[in-house]
Amino acid sequence: MTFAELIKAFEAHCGVSNELDAAQLALWFNEAQNDLAADLGEIKKQTLTVTAGEEYALPDDCLRLVEVAGAPYDCTPDQKLVFGANGAATLYYCALPAGFSGSAGTQESELHPTLHYLLPIFAAARYWDAESEGDYEESNLGSKWMSYYLQGKAAARIRLDRSFLTPACWQVAK
Repeated sequence: MTFAELIKAFEAHCGVSNELDAAQLALWFNEAQNDLAADLGEIKKQTLTVTAGEEYALPDDCLRLVEVAGAPYDCTPDQKLVFGANGAATLYYCALPAGFSGSAGTQESELHPTLHYLLPIFAAARYWDAESEGDYEESNLGSKWMSYYLQGKAAARIRLDRSFLTPACWQVAK
């Protein structure tokens, strides 16, 4: 879905039109994208030639490291990898999706299309939470929409589950 389509879906969910600026919606859509990508995002692969004892930074777009294959390693407190042997190591990781700028209506989410409908649902939960200002009914609407988001995420996890796969079987992005 494009950013403009996500805004229309959000407005339909909340029954509002042009009430929020695109920058605020972009923040909420990006928050949802990052949450979904950490659990259900595309798995990327990067192969490194490593030297034992040297530190290696994770890729800039690494949101969550899934697997390191080929060499024993440790992780430092500042998120660097230190390998115990020379050779090749392959990193498998969930990648950080490109964020919405809020200014390009044609910008599309990089998430799997099955997940796109969850972005405006998450934004609706944030909207009603922000609007409630202590109002019990509106606060309940925020909780209801967040429940819809979490249920949809759980259903998507089942559809996109990779837990039975091993790294050799993963379909990895180029």
